[in-house]
Amino acid sequence: MNLRNVFSRIGRAARGYGGISGATIALFIAILVVFNAAFYALAVRYSWYAYTQPSYEHEIGDVSRAFLGEFDGKGKEVKIRFCRAPDLIDADVAARLVHDTAKQLAARHDFITLEYINIYTDPGEVKKYLYEYNEKDELVETGYSVTTESVIIDGGEEYTVLGLSSFYHLSDSSAILAYNGEEVMLSMLRRVLADSRETVYFTTNHGESSTMGFYNLLVCAGYRVEELNLTLGEIPDDAAMIVISNPGYDFEKAQAGSGIRAEIDKLGEYLDGGGRLFVLLDALAGELPHLDALLSEYGLLREHATVRDVSEAISYDGLTLLTRFASGETADAIASSIGRYTDGRVVLREATPIRFTESENGATPESLLISAPGSAAYADGKQVSSSGSYTLAALSENAEGGGILLASSLYLTADDLLRADGYANREFLYAVLSETLGASVPLGSTTLAFENEQLQGLTMGVVHVWTVVLVLAVPLGVLIAGNVVRIRRKNR
Repeated sequence: MNLRNVFSRIGRAARGYGGISGATIALFIAILVVFNAAFYALAVRYSWYAYTQPSYEHEIGDVSRAFLGEFDGKGKEVKIRFCRAPDLIDADVAARLVHDTAKQLAARHDFITLEYINIYTDPGEVKKYLYEYNEKDELVETGYSVTTESVIIDGGEEYTVLGLSSFYHLSDSSAILAYNGEEVMLSMLRRVLADSRETVYFTTNHGESSTMGFYNLLVCAGYRVEELNLTLGEIPDDAAMIVISNPGYDFEKAQAGSGIRAEIDKLGEYLDGGGRLFVLLDALAGELPHLDALLSEYGLLREHATVRDVSEAISYDGLTLLTRFASGETADAIASSIGRYTDGRVVLREATPIRFTESENGATPESLLISAPGSAAYADGKQVSSSGSYTLAALSENAEGGGILLASSLYLTADDLLRADGYANREFLYAVLSETLGASVPLGSTTLAFENEQLQGLTMGVVHVWTVVLVLAVPLGVLIAGNVVRIRRKNR
C-alpha cells in the first residue's frame, strides 16, 4: 500500500466533504503523536513491560565440560536451590530459563543437584544464608536477602545468593536485553567449589573510573574484586592483579634516597616479584609522569594522540575502531581461543597509539591489538603521524613473570560492548585473563538475545507499531465512510 496515495485520497475526501473531516483527522493524529511520546516516556520511567508467552529456549554449550569437568567424581556436591515450587518457576518466563539451565547442568554433572524450598514455611532453610558468625563468634548479617526470586548456589562451606536479574543483561532502564544465565551459573558453581580465590584490586584516590560490567566479568572469572588505596598500606598477598583504570591524577613517587616507599615504588616492587598490572588509559588522560615512567621501564610508551580509521571504523568520525589481533605468541594464543567461539572483533573508541621503547629491566613488549592499515594518529584536529597500523593494546613481561597489560582505551570494558554478542570485548578479556593469569574463565558460554517486540512488550518499537495502526485506522475509516456517502449521493 502506497501511504502517499492513501493520505492524498484522505485529503481529497476531506476537502470534498468539508473542512471538519480534515480538521478531525489532523487533530486525531496530533493527539496520537503526543500520546506516543508520553506513553513511551512513562513506559521507560516506570519499567512497564508486557511479557509474551514463555516460548524461549536456551541450550547450554560444551563449555561446562571443560569448565566444571575436573569436579566430576571428586566427591563434592553443589545444590542449586530455588525458592519456589517448580510449577511456579516454569510459569514465569524469566525464572524458567534459569531453571532450564540448572536442569541441563545437573543432568550433565553428577555433583550438581536441584532443590526447591519454601522460604515461608521453612525459614530455617534460609537462615544460614542471612546470618553467620564472625571471628568474635558474634551473629551478624551476611548482607544477602532471600526472596521467592532468589537462586541459591550452595557448595557447603561456600555459597552465593543471586536474584533473577543477575542472570540477565539489562539496559539502563532495566529492560531485559539478553539472557546470560549459562555464564553466570557456571561461574558461580565454580566459585563455591574452588578451594581458594584470589583478588583483583582496583586502585583508588586518583580519580579512577571503571564499569560494573568489568567488575562482573572478573567475578565470573573467579576473582574477588576489591579497592586498594596504595597510600594506606601494602599490596595484599592475595593480589592476582592490580587494575589502574583511567586515572585522572598521577601516582606518588618518593624522592631518591628518602627511604620512603610511595605508590609507584610499591607497584614497581609488586611487578618485580611477579605481580601483574592492568592499565587502562583514556585518550583524554593528561600528563602522568610517574605512571608513564613505570610503563617506560617495561618498554611501553603512550602517545598523546587519537587513532582514526576511515576504512574499518564503525562511526562517522572514524574513532570507534574495529581492531585486529597482532602477530605474536600471546596474541596468537588469544586469537585462537576466541576464534573457537566467535568471529567478532574487539572494539575500541578514542584509542591512543602505543609505541615500544627499550625497556630498562629486560621486559619484552608485545602487541595484542592493532588498528587496520591506513589508520592515522591525530592531535588537536591535525594528523601527527603517517598512516599505518598502530598498537592499541600491549603486554610486557619481565623475567620474574610479572608484567603490564596496557590498553589505550577505557572503551574496552564498556558495559554495552561486554554484553553485546556481535563484538569480542568480553571474549578478549576472558582470554587475556586465561593466558596471562591462568584463570578459569567461562569462555564460550552462550547468551540468548531478545527482540524488543517480543520480551520487552512496551518498547519504542511496539509503541510505534500501535501508533501507526491507530494513525492509519481512523483516517481510513473516514475515507471509507466518505466514499460510501459519495456513492450514495451519486446514485440518488
